[in-house]
Amino acid sequence: MKMFKKMTIIILYLFLFLFFIQHDVYAKKISTNENMKSTVMVLVYSNENDIETGSGFIISENHIVTNEHVISGTEYDFPVYILLDNDEMIEVDVIWSSEVKDLAILETVEPLKRPAVQFTSSSEMEIRDRVYAMGFPSAATEGMDSSALTTVKTTEGIISAKVYAELDVALFQTDTPLNPGNSGGPLFSDWGTVIGVNSSASLAYGIIIDEYGQVSPERIRKGDGINWAIQVDELLVELDRLGIDYELIPRPTDSPWNTLTIFLMIFALSSFVLALIALILLFNKKEKPRIEESNQNYISNSSPPYQTTRMNHQHLPQHTSNKLLQPFLIAHINQVENKFIPMDKPIIIGSDPSLCQFVIPSKEISPKHCGVVFDWQNGQFILFDFRSTNGTYLENGQKIPQNYEVYLQPGNQFYLSHTNYLFEVQLIFNKQ
Repeated sequence: MKMFKKMTIIILYLFLFLFFIQHDVYAKKISTNENMKSTVMVLVYSNENDIETGSGFIISENHIVTNEHVISGTEYDFPVYILLDNDEMIEVDVIWSSEVKDLAILETVEPLKRPAVQFTSSSEMEIRDRVYAMGFPSAATEGMDSSALTTVKTTEGIISAKVYAELDVALFQTDTPLNPGNSGGPLFSDWGTVIGVNSSASLAYGIIIDEYGQVSPERIRKGDGINWAIQVDELLVELDRLGIDYELIPRPTDSPWNTLTIFLMIFALSSFVLALIALILLFNKKEKPRIEESNQNYISNSSPPYQTTRMNHQHLPQHTSNKLLQPFLIAHINQVENKFIPMDKPIIIGSDPSLCQFVIPSKEISPKHCGVVFDWQNGQFILFDFRSTNGTYLENGQKIPQNYEVYLQPGNQFYLSHTNYLFEVQLIFNKQ
């Protein structure tokens, strides 16, 4: 029986393990809130009245990535900052940039207390995969209060195509809306990893004449839903070269219920059902195993159990004795306080006088409740329960299972239904 129990537990754990592992692989998704904390605003002060802004994202506790064109003013020694909150602006150094790739890596002196992004290789992305961009488009702050300046904005779309720029830089074309200020911000996969760096939209400069006749150059769209992001593999090769650590996450499975998993789940479930059936058949055997020894003073499994359905005086020891010690059953019941009953033969206790040697006229007692016999060979008392309605109990409250033998030592007690019907077995010196 122990083997079946262990097998059942192992199969159940296997079933749960397969389910939760597969579920975890599919469900592992970086939260939008965490990605927003990883996205920062980049500012370049060209003079007191002119501030160029863009976006960036944190890749380690001291490093940020953005577009090269966002920080291009640094060639004139213009300072570069990242804005974390309205009252927290940190100056950074440009440690690497590439005009060809339009990428730059910034470094802080003090560690950033923000989460670093995780990456998924661009090669694992497919056309029509859903993606979303984060950043700080400048037009979104016009007419807003100061809190809008540091609030990350999110847009969503799909990968429209994988293309290359003229200098062989790999790009994603997406329909994710980008606006001035989004440059350098992260392009996230649907499961929350960075797969690209937002770089540009289909814009061109045009002349705008306002209602007062004022002329000003503005960037206007050349086409709707045409935007570009630099594929992240263009960045990762540079991080490797610079020795900057990052975490690369593979694309999760599209479904937790792939063919292998379904097969393993069916196998585990089938094995569990078979083990359960085997256990049920085992417990339904006519000849049930004895209860295990839980108290050495009370329970013994040293000899085969008497079958209570076959119990009668012909199957039990019929000894009488002239030995010095005489076995007695002592009844501690209110009506018959301390009644001593010699155990020259088995004693059956119950409420039916035609079936029992000791009668208790109570509805709480079954007609043939239990039986007690003394085993002269082992010097122990044997207690049985005849499928009683309210049960037979040892003095410690342990209920005797039906069809099991329980061995008692002299001085041990037991009761029927409850402690009002208490008995004791004892060996008493025979004066004869």
